[in-house]
Amino acid sequence: MASPDQIRANVERKVEEVALRPSAGQGTATTRVTLKPGLECEIEDGTWKLTAGMSDKWGGTNAGPNPGILGRGALGSCLAIGYGVWAARLG
Repeated sequence: MASPDQIRANVERKVEEVALRPSAGQGTATTRVTLKPGLECEIEDGTWKLTAGMSDKWGGTNAGPNPGILGRGALGSCLAIGYGVWAARLG
């Protein structure tokens, strides 16, 4: 686990990199989503594989958390991580 000082150093290095070469801040990630039977989706991004699904009350098989849960989790974790990065950067 990185210490706040290590996080701050990494962030400062990235800030300098993007200031010198703005294109370094442009993402190129690709996420692939495949719809499967039972309102299940297989989500792949790099080495990560996740499953999303709908509950039986929607006609699904409850194969995984529904898109609403994943969306709220994505937004919440993005904000929390951003706060952590800024906290480390500000010391």
